[in-house]
Amino acid sequence: MPELDYEHIDRIVDLIESFLSGEITTAEKDELIQWVCQNEANLALFEKLVGEYSSAALLDEQFSKLESISKDDVEKIFIDCIRETEEPKSFFTKYRQLLSIAAGVLIVVLGGIVWYMNSLDKNPTDPTAITRLFTLPAHVSKPAADRTVIRIGNDQPIIIEKAIDTIVFSNESIMYPNGEIISEVHKKPTSTTVFVETPYNGKINLLLADGSKIGLHPGSSLKFPLSFTETERKVALAGEALFSVQKTKRKQPFKVEVINEKLNAPAQVTVLGTSFWISSLKEQDFFETGVLEGVVEVNYYSGREVLIAGKSAITSNEGIESKEFDLETLSGKYDGMLSWDNSEIGSILLTLKNWYNLNLEVNKDFNLHRKFTITFDPRQEISENLKILTYLGITLKLDSSVYPNKLSIIN
Repeated sequence: MPELDYEHIDRIVDLIESFLSGEITTAEKDELIQWVCQNEANLALFEKLVGEYSSAALLDEQFSKLESISKDDVEKIFIDCIRETEEPKSFFTKYRQLLSIAAGVLIVVLGGIVWYMNSLDKNPTDPTAITRLFTLPAHVSKPAADRTVIRIGNDQPIIIEKAIDTIVFSNESIMYPNGEIISEVHKKPTSTTVFVETPYNGKINLLLADGSKIGLHPGSSLKFPLSFTETERKVALAGEALFSVQKTKRKQPFKVEVINEKLNAPAQVTVLGTSFWISSLKEQDFFETGVLEGVVEVNYYSGREVLIAGKSAITSNEGIESKEFDLETLSGKYDGMLSWDNSEIGSILLTLKNWYNLNLEVNKDFNLHRKFTITFDPRQEISENLKILTYLGITLKLDSSVYPNKLSIIN
């Protein structure tokens, strides 16, 4: 049975406090991750302590040390953790859980954000409701990150071969969740550009140095600097992604430049800390933004639109059109589901094309503007999800004898 190291437990409690407050340094974060990854009991203890902090520390606007946690309390929690973790977990499951917990904690810190982040909501968010973020779809035969490509400045591209669903970026290095280094970057200029590209049928989670987490969907790419400036955090997205943006002490705005060659001018989405989704598929002449938590501002040459939770906006050359957005549908996206709320069948088919790496062929007379509210489970084979479309009266044919599989939409 693992023993509790009392010499270091005060240090761990301090690190968790810094982690929750968003003031943890890169070195401290690495130290905390290394401790958590030592064994199953440490991982479970981390989750328990996070739960204790999250339920009490968020009651005040400022984070302060939770004096009520004594060494006796920690020992009791530790023993409970050992009992709860007697059944071994796989290496992959353990570290995916760790990153899920980390993402959950970061979102907890963001809870109740108002426009320009003047204050924190004093009603704490239940962390157990957030740890489901960015679930890796299980339908893929290979791990989602298997063919993800990372380019750092002008260096040779790095092809990710590991069976892992998250990549961690810091000011010192790029690494896997277990601490294994992918690339050392501390000697490179902080303005050096990082470019991450996912293949079709592949998704990857990115944990950035500022604590923000991005779920980059299949056939998408993200560009960002090794280190953000003191005045702003800026990334560029082509494709589709889920964002969970960490609020910083300096309140730097987080700006997403939306890349879409069919738009007449650059478009930008700005936040300080919130959870939102952007879909900008290259085949379409618009992009959509939906907000799960917080407030988002969409800027385009024709105007601006401020969105709160439960709102979305379609941005095209004709302007910005906002509408109600079903929070359950957007929450489903964070659960790893493929969900749409009153969306055009054209967008639905293009997303299926990317997620399942399909060769899509649509009859020229087919109405791509018909709208549906629908959810697919990506853990299912494509043939199972396509049955839902047939129930809706769509005639289609899937040819799985060729690669990539050919999907023909007839009428």
